[in-house]
Amino acid sequence: MVPPESEQKTPSIILFSELGVWNLYFLLKLYLFATHSINFHFLENIAFLLFIIAPFQTHFLYKMRQVVVIPMGISLLYYDSWLPSFDKLIIQIKNLANFDISYLFELSTRFFNFELVAAFFVVVVCYYYLKNWIKFTSITIGLFAYFLFIQYYQPETDTKTQIVRAQNTTNNRNTQSSNSPDEHLQQFFSYEAKRKIGYDNVTMNQPFELLFLNVCSLSWDDLKHTGLDTHILFDKFDIMFQQFNTATSYSGPAAIRLLRASCGQRTHSQLYSPADNQCYLFNNLAKLGFGQNLLMNHDGKFDNFEQYIRKEGGWNVPNQLDPQSPLIQKSFDGSPIYSDRSLFDQWLAKTDSKPSATLYNTVSLHDGNKILGNQSRLNSLENFHPRLLTLLNDINYLFEKIEQSGRKVMVVLVPEHGAGIKGDNLQLAGMREFPSYNITHVPVGVKLFGMPKGKEQTLNVSSPTSYLAISKLVQQVVEKDMFGEPTSTLSAIINSLPTTEPVSENDSATVIRHNGTYQMKIGEEDWIQYGNDN
Repeated sequence: MVPPESEQKTPSIILFSELGVWNLYFLLKLYLFATHSINFHFLENIAFLLFIIAPFQTHFLYKMRQVVVIPMGISLLYYDSWLPSFDKLIIQIKNLANFDISYLFELSTRFFNFELVAAFFVVVVCYYYLKNWIKFTSITIGLFAYFLFIQYYQPETDTKTQIVRAQNTTNNRNTQSSNSPDEHLQQFFSYEAKRKIGYDNVTMNQPFELLFLNVCSLSWDDLKHTGLDTHILFDKFDIMFQQFNTATSYSGPAAIRLLRASCGQRTHSQLYSPADNQCYLFNNLAKLGFGQNLLMNHDGKFDNFEQYIRKEGGWNVPNQLDPQSPLIQKSFDGSPIYSDRSLFDQWLAKTDSKPSATLYNTVSLHDGNKILGNQSRLNSLENFHPRLLTLLNDINYLFEKIEQSGRKVMVVLVPEHGAGIKGDNLQLAGMREFPSYNITHVPVGVKLFGMPKGKEQTLNVSSPTSYLAISKLVQQVVEKDMFGEPTSTLSAIINSLPTTEPVSENDSATVIRHNGTYQMKIGEEDWIQYGNDN
């Protein structure tokens, strides 16, 4: 910036300053915006640009601008980024205090983009070499105008991850469509509030066991990225839900939604308020004669996970973890993670006098975990494949043992959310701040051991579903006496399962499928297009 000449009291022409080195700031942000790495608030950025080049006529105002312009630029860059809001950042910083030092270092390396730093260095050198021959301020302002034009006037195009303004159009082919994403969301929750799965008139004739495998950090996208979507385990399920949506990308809310599966999908904020008694899945199962068990391969203390699922899940069952079980990993916060196979053996060895419903929760795939032993030097992105392979092999081992035992068991694999192992333009690998389709689209499988008729082939549920379908499936398996003298078939049952549109929420972001595309709203910002289901 060129300082004003204090001796010139009444200039005939008011000249704006040059942007100078701030050209680099705006050019970098426009590049990041063009590559969908950040958002770009045009009004705020234009105001900041004008503030920088404003022709202040007094030395005091010029000096004041020099003092405040750098923190303003940093704040605006943070505001344009996809990082959490300042209030949520404070909460995240408190959580970071519990992270293992090695995981903090790993996270820092993910934020550091060597290619971007190298490119920025080249641009800086070129700028200082060419600034005396090229009017960079004119180029910057011209690019502002160009991006402003294409942002609001160019027709939308489809890409894997786009950042474009959501249009208020109606898709006539979709009978559930509405004029805007906000209206669509309002109609969705209004409809979901009316839905319930009743258990009052259901009687269990043939007792059996229920085992819910609640896996943290496993999505279809993670399976495909690691090449483990063809694992032999997935051929053993009787039913596979191909379009199941977890409705969240965080563990606590996901577990609560599962425990409240007998009611339609509620908003994220409603998860932390009492629900109707009919909503609590395990309480409904208790009325049918099922005992209640909780087994986790971790202590459940991080982010008060166990406390939340007890309070908001409608039950008060202690974790039956045997602390003598062998350790296989160290969690991102340094706490122990126990062997899934060992805990499966613990579950297999337990025989109850009455049928039981067990929720098994595992964090073996959580970001930041370290494998103990000869793979301990691998970071959590590098060791995700071996950790996933081990877990799938352990579940396959569980299936073999149940088959050999002859027990009547209904196993439901229902992941909490994906790991986001691949990342995208808005989120680093392993981050789950935004509940994108690739994170909330998970493999849900059901296996019924000990049915009168053996397995023929896997039945695929291709309609969009969520937790309500799980509750309905369990209810129908009991009501139709599928483990005794069946009065229906699995094919007929899955054809009657309720569908649920893909709507996902965290406390700061909402993702919906509207008019054929996925739209995301962050706080009070405009809706933007984010990802697709390819």
